[in-house]
Amino acid sequence: MFKNLFKKNKSRDLIKKGVLFGDKRRYKEALECYEKALELDPTNIRLLIYKAVTLNVLSKYDDALKCCDEYLKRDPNDYKSWGTKSLILSNLERYEEALICCDNALELEINDEDIWRRKGSVLYELKRFDAALQCFDEALKIYDFGTCKTKGFAVQETSFPSTSKSDISKALKLNHESFSTWRDRGDVLFRLERFEEALNSFNKALELEPDDPFIWNLKGFAFKKLGKFDNSLECFDKALALDPNDYSTWTSKGRVFAEMKRFDEALDCYNKALELDPHDYTWASKGFVLADLKRFKESVDCFDEALKLDSHDAYIWYGKGLSLEKLGKLQKALKCYDGALELDPGDEDVKKAKEEILSKINN
Repeated sequence: MFKNLFKKNKSRDLIKKGVLFGDKRRYKEALECYEKALELDPTNIRLLIYKAVTLNVLSKYDDALKCCDEYLKRDPNDYKSWGTKSLILSNLERYEEALICCDNALELEINDEDIWRRKGSVLYELKRFDAALQCFDEALKIYDFGTCKTKGFAVQETSFPSTSKSDISKALKLNHESFSTWRDRGDVLFRLERFEEALNSFNKALELEPDDPFIWNLKGFAFKKLGKFDNSLECFDKALALDPNDYSTWTSKGRVFAEMKRFDEALDCYNKALELDPHDYTWASKGFVLADLKRFKESVDCFDEALKLDSHDAYIWYGKGLSLEKLGKLQKALKCYDGALELDPGDEDVKKAKEEILSKINN
């Protein structure tokens, strides 16, 4: 009896140690603690979920799923573990199964905002945007923003003598989750081309976490879609002030300048993005701007760089074809249009370009 008691006490100590390692993002060491704890106390099935969560963070999704399934066989009424399984399945891109797990969780507990948000994220991946939006709205109904707002919060009992640290921690956690929901809701509305509503959601997210560069980036995209280019540039500048090494924001800013026909400024942005991290769409964007500046040879070179990174993008083949056509290289341009149509047979712009170039060749 004393031996079993000793093992259980040792197991509890290892769990505490594992949690501390997890808080410090030392996940491999956390996993070792949970495995040793489970060896000492196999009756503590909760350790299977600790293992599953840690394995998921370590991108060992199949192992994480096995732990989660083993736990749910023993306790199928733990709704949070259904949510954990949904997350793991999402990471495996098994979204339909992930959706079933979310529904299982909600049958057990309908008032959990995190599960509603998780379901919304799964539906987003399935491109069921209207349904995703409903889930995010359900999540937001549950939040108590009176306890979530943390602007000016200091997690110190001396600042809030009537509020415990655990209450403040809970409020901070809810604050972050509501931020994520407003962000994801805005992203769904953007996909639905409801850009004004998307902006409202992004603004709500920024009220909660004003220094998040990703939200400023998304807000910039929404303004761009509305044709409010000055507002868009302001957002991208704020994003870059927070994270000046984000190549995608530099590319996005360049595209706004291109829309405004401020091509030299667009080129400066693309060059900065390419210094940071060369990507096919940045090379392609630069190629189109150089074509606008009638620098067609340089434009073709950029499209070639883009095609080295992604030869399956019809738009890049189309752009290269346009520049080759301007250089009088009609046969090469035709091959590019054919390449674009192989990838996207329904593109009317490419079809028209091909008809026109065939007319030139035949005449």
